[in-house]
Amino acid sequence: MANIRKKVYRKKDGTSVEKFELTYSDQRGGRTTKLFKTKRDADAERIRIENEVASRTHVSARTSRTVIDGLRAWIKYMERLVDNGKRERSTIAKYKSHVEFHISKSNLANLILSEVTQSDMQTFVEHLEINLSTVMARKVFMSLKIGLKYCRKQQWIRTLPTEDFKIENRDRESSGKIVVPTKEEIKALLRAADEDITGIDAAIIRVLAHCGLRPSELRGLTRQNVMADTKPAKIKISQRADVYNILGNPKSRAGYREIPIGPETLRCLKKAMLSRKAGIHKLVFPDTEGDIWAYSNFVHTWWPKIMLRAGLATTQTIRYASAPEDKRIKITPNFHPYALRHVAASNWIEMGLMPKRIQELMGHSSLKLTMDTYGHLWANPEVDNQIAMNTEQAFA
Repeated sequence: MANIRKKVYRKKDGTSVEKFELTYSDQRGGRTTKLFKTKRDADAERIRIENEVASRTHVSARTSRTVIDGLRAWIKYMERLVDNGKRERSTIAKYKSHVEFHISKSNLANLILSEVTQSDMQTFVEHLEINLSTVMARKVFMSLKIGLKYCRKQQWIRTLPTEDFKIENRDRESSGKIVVPTKEEIKALLRAADEDITGIDAAIIRVLAHCGLRPSELRGLTRQNVMADTKPAKIKISQRADVYNILGNPKSRAGYREIPIGPETLRCLKKAMLSRKAGIHKLVFPDTEGDIWAYSNFVHTWWPKIMLRAGLATTQTIRYASAPEDKRIKITPNFHPYALRHVAASNWIEMGLMPKRIQELMGHSSLKLTMDTYGHLWANPEVDNQIAMNTEQAFA
């Protein structure tokens, strides 16, 4: 039951002001009071609240939380899932960074969840679009959406204020398509890798570029999963090493897969395994002590060096302001090692493999992900020419 009454408040300067007080009981029996400048506004809110209470969907500000409190509660829940092995630690770390470094510093953070308006959300979206890159803005906004879904399940919010919003692309000239390194670049990288007498560099580049492994899957590859006796020989993916050097399951069920390998890749793998001790985990590519190869060492040390040897990196001399005599050479590779995964996919597409098979080899969780990422690589100039010629003839 809701009721409205007019109240007169006296200010410190002696003047008075009229307010309309709406008092109601929610579906749980809790009493809430709200003030409005006009009776029309109070009546409109009364009707909305009565409908929500009747349908048991109302969330009052008294039982709600602020946006940042709700998102932090979501992060704590996700961290408990990590502790139970049900979520990836690195993924939750990214969610947390989005919440703490971007959302918590915005005006949206301190608003009550149940009182967030579309105007508030539009202001936040514009803030992301203006201050962050399109990619980062979309990641932050996606983290917000996922967190608010958790808040809705906790009944701290009735509806999702993010429903009608999306991040606009600032660079309208960018196609958003992935860039695949050229075959000449890969040949140069293979030549540089073959200079390593241990065979480790050659094996790594071939496994990444020919088999499409993720860096985490490469670092978690075990010797028993190099299936040399099958025809053809195969690599079996059954685990990965995350950025915290913890071995665990692949990213999804689709990550469990077997990938055929050629004789040269197999030869390099055998040579690499003879060059370094397997260690307790029996890894193909452990560090020099036989332990899990640190992701930071792989990306920030090994990769820049081999890219520089291949002539695919730039260098810059960095001097320290506190000690000008100290300096170091900064190496900036032309592309990330993850780009070799795209090389494998593009080669398989050139061979004529169907999208479903590409999905299986890449370990994608859905065919949609495969097509969204690589669909443009299935372009066929002959078919395009036929379309151009026959389209006009259809109306001749």
